[in-house]
Amino acid sequence: MLRRSSLHTTFGGSSITSPERIRSPSCNKGKTARDFEEELTCLRKENFDLKMRVYVLNEQMELFQNVDNADQLYEVNSNLKQEVEKLKAELSEKDELVLKAGEAMNLLSAKHRDDVAALKMELQEQCSSLQDMNLRLEQEVERLMSQHNMTSSQMGPGMEDSSTQYALAFAPLGFNKAGGDITNLEEQLSEKLKIIEDNDRIIEEYDEMVKKGKLREKELEEKLKSMSESLSGLTQEIREKENHRLQIVKKACELEEYVSLKQLEVDKLQKMLIAKPTHEDMREIRNKYECCTTENNVLINRITELENKLDEVESKKFEYEAVQEKAKCSTCRQYRNVAELLERTQAQLGQTEVELEQAKKDQFNTVKALQGCLKANKALTADIETLNKQIKSCGCTDPKIPQKEDSAQK
Repeated sequence: MLRRSSLHTTFGGSSITSPERIRSPSCNKGKTARDFEEELTCLRKENFDLKMRVYVLNEQMELFQNVDNADQLYEVNSNLKQEVEKLKAELSEKDELVLKAGEAMNLLSAKHRDDVAALKMELQEQCSSLQDMNLRLEQEVERLMSQHNMTSSQMGPGMEDSSTQYALAFAPLGFNKAGGDITNLEEQLSEKLKIIEDNDRIIEEYDEMVKKGKLREKELEEKLKSMSESLSGLTQEIREKENHRLQIVKKACELEEYVSLKQLEVDKLQKMLIAKPTHEDMREIRNKYECCTTENNVLINRITELENKLDEVESKKFEYEAVQEKAKCSTCRQYRNVAELLERTQAQLGQTEVELEQAKKDQFNTVKALQGCLKANKALTADIETLNKQIKSCGCTDPKIPQKEDSAQK
C-alpha cells in the first residue's frame, strides 16, 4: 500500500514521526472543517516527506545490493573520497578565482572612480582658469575701449577733415605719440579678441572632452554591471558545487556506516564459524526464523488494519464536510437537526481520532518491533546460509532441516 511507505528507516537505526506532532482532538469542543483540512494538509505533507525518504533509501539500497563483499564497499568508499577531494580542490580553485575577480573588479572600479574624479577636477580647474582669463580679457577690452573713447574725445570732432589731418601730420610730437598709442591699443585689442576666440575654442574642446568622459564612464559602468552579473553567476555555480560536495560527503558517510555494519556482520559470522554450531543450533535458528516470519506477518496485518482505520477517518471527515455544507443551505429547523447530527458526528470523530492516535502509537511500537525482527531475520538468514555451507563442506547433511534460502531471500 501507499501508506506503508510512510515508514522510513536510516542506516544504523530507525525513526518514525512522533504522533505528538498531530494536535490531539478534544471531545468537549468540536472541530471545524478548517481544522480538519489543516490536519489533513499536515498529514499529507508528512506522508509526502516520508515517501521521499523511503524512495531515497530504496535507491541507496539498490546501489548497495549490487555490492556483495566488503572489498567492493571499501573500493566504492575510496572512490567517493577521491571524488570528494577532487571537488574540494575544484571548489577552492573556484573560490580563489572568485576572490581574484572580486579584487580585480574592486581595483578597476576604484581606478575608474579616481580617474573620473581627477578628470572632473582638472576640467573644473581649466574651466575656472579660462573663465578668469576671459574675465580679465573682457576687463582689459573695456579698459582699452574706454581709453580709446577718451582719446577720441580729446582729439575733437574735426579729426576727419583733411586740413585737420594735414595739421595733425605736422603736429607736435606729443600728439603723434597719442595716435601711436591708439594704434597700439587697437592692435592689443585685436590680439585680446583673438585670444578670447582661442579660449572659446579651447572651452568647446574641453566640453567635448567632458562629453567623451561621460560616455566612457557609462561604458565602464555597463562593463562593471556585466562583470557583477558574471560574478553572481560564478557565486551561484560555487553554491551548486558546494551542495553537490555536501551530498557526496553525506553519501560517503552513509557508505562508511554501511561498511561498518557489514564489518560487524562479518565479525559475527567469524565468531560463529569459530564456535562450530551443531545440528541442534540449526534447528533453533530455523525455529527462530519461522517465529520471526509469523511475527512479521502479524505486524503487517496490524499495519493494514491501522491504514484501513485511517481511511475510514478520512471518509468520515468528507461526510462531515458534506453535512456541514448541507446545513448552510437548509432552513432553521433543518439546521437544528443537522447541528445535533454534527455534534454526534463530532463526538464520533473525536473518539475515532483518539483511537487513531492510539493506533498510531501502536503502529510506532509495532514498526520498531518489525524493524528489530527484520534485522534479526537478516542475521538469521545469513547464519542459516553460513551453516548450510559449513554442513555441506563437512559432508554431513540432515534430511529433517529444509533449505530456507528462497524464503530467506524473500
